[in-house]
Amino acid sequence: TSPDRLKGIAMLNHAAVDVAVAERTRARDLGLVGAMLPLFAAEGSSYRDAELEPLWATAADVGMPVHLHSSTWRNANRSFFNVRSGTDRLLNSPNQIQHVILDMVFSGVFDRHPALRVVSVENDAGWAPFLAERGDYWWHRHRRIMPDGEMVCTQPPSAYFHDNLRVTFMRDRVAILARDVIGVPALMWGYDFPHHISTWPHSRDLIDEYRKELDGSEHAQIFCDNARALYGI
Repeated sequence: TSPDRLKGIAMLNHAAVDVAVAERTRARDLGLVGAMLPLFAAEGSSYRDAELEPLWATAADVGMPVHLHSSTWRNANRSFFNVRSGTDRLLNSPNQIQHVILDMVFSGVFDRHPALRVVSVENDAGWAPFLAERGDYWWHRHRRIMPDGEMVCTQPPSAYFHDNLRVTFMRDRVAILARDVIGVPALMWGYDFPHHISTWPHSRDLIDEYRKELDGSEHAQIFCDNARALYGI
């Protein structure tokens, strides 16, 4: 009803790569601006697997970013609501996304498909500078002694935050402070309406609060322009 204001995201079945590739192209032609995959691949597989190369290639070619939403599995028994405790629910999102991102970075997905963009959705972002710095250390110190194929990326992991990775957050001051490590273009704010954890009805207050931490250009990028550029709004 409002294609100039509302942009859709397709859901893809990565376990059927040929179908997913065709569906991504169809979604682009329908006016959708991205696609979502489960945070974790099907049991026994990984997003570093060679079988998924056509999916990454198509995503890069059609300019549709891939979205990895927190706690999404093909196996319903491992869903957000089936973990052992509230502590697991609290910590799983920022922990799980790091595994997936490093798998994709270390296996060279972004080197083979430099136009590919991957978006971390609803995992917050305060973990990102830690991951970037620790990943860089491992890349510098370990890549020559790792098993073949384990760490083939040509740049340290922090570099991919600037070009290929985008991380979203709601209430996360550490994410704002992280811009010195991962770069302002990597950050996008969201408010998760109408879920109970949404910043609504205080979103405007939160946006204004972050003006104290950012100059005008940085604030505009994080709260508006980065998403506008990524989705062609």
